Amino acid sequence: MKKLFVEFKRFTISGISTVLLDILAYSILLNLSMNINISKGISFLVGTLYAYFINKKWTFEAVGGGYIFIKFLFIYLISLSINITLNRYLINTFEKIILAFFISTIASALFNFICLKKIVFNKKKKYNSK
Repeated sequence: MKKLFVEFKRFTISGISTVLLDILAYSILLNLSMNINISKGISFLVGTLYAYFINKKWTFEAVGGGYIFIKFLFIYLISLSINITLNRYLINTFEKIILAFFISTIASALFNFICLKKIVFNKKKKYNSK
């Protein structure tokens, strides 16, 4: 149970740092007069790549590779769909934008954590005891 708590804490820190990196990249690209959509696309990709590596190496201490990265992207796309769909539903139902934002973000983050732990990064690194 302690390991699960540590992983969840690391996942939360990783998520916050991913968002901060996304915002930083987005701001820099906008300040370089890059198109807003291209800036957001690039910043999202930077954040996604960072999230993959930090979660693989630090959060879950797992192995990676091409197939693992494809699974990671697939989970992130499903998570994005959950976030958008739930957000829209909650806004339409309760008309509370901030509440909808937080609930959909928490729901998609929990989905990400469970899927990354159980499906994507379920093979741990093996260390030599030399």
